[in-house]
Amino acid sequence: MMIPMTDGLRNGATATPDSQEDWVGEVVGYLQSRGLAATCDGGWLLRRLLEVSHENGRMSVTRIAQLLHMSRRTLGRRTMRAGIPHPRQVLAFGRVLRTTRTLRETGWTMDRAARATGWPDPFGYSNTIARLTGMRPTEARTRDLTVLAEGWLQAELAEGRVSLQEPEPPPCPTCGRELRVGPARSFSKSSP
Repeated sequence: MMIPMTDGLRNGATATPDSQEDWVGEVVGYLQSRGLAATCDGGWLLRRLLEVSHENGRMSVTRIAQLLHMSRRTLGRRTMRAGIPHPRQVLAFGRVLRTTRTLRETGWTMDRAARATGWPDPFGYSNTIARLTGMRPTEARTRDLTVLAEGWLQAELAEGRVSLQEPEPPPCPTCGRELRVGPARSFSKSSP
């Protein structure tokens, strides 16, 4: 079931409740702060994959690559270079996030939320969220999306499908140049 959107969108536009905020940006920002997709290209790619999984429901990796104006092989190479899991994994995670947000925002039953977000039945959603994040829908419904993202990141790390990088430092707020901070030093009291 689709819910009419109100915030000044075209007449007749519909979407599920999760289109109201930038939840994808929140999840990508968290994952980047943890070192996943820490480069600009990696962050853009992760964001687009999550957005496309949100916008289009269940699609093939080939079709997603076409939407991003690249071949399937190029998409795979770019995700691998950025340390991101295979696009299939990211798309599945995006679908899980979308359904979990729908559960939280609407208060619907799991069956209704799963069907509204493109799952053939609630068991597929329940098993996929457990496999990807280690949580069941009842637990995920009460958690923040960053907790789900951390569960997904831990599962991907355990399977060896991701590599974490040092996040790019933010630019200096005054001059706009890149900030570089040296390694942390430890200070300890020496005993007399």
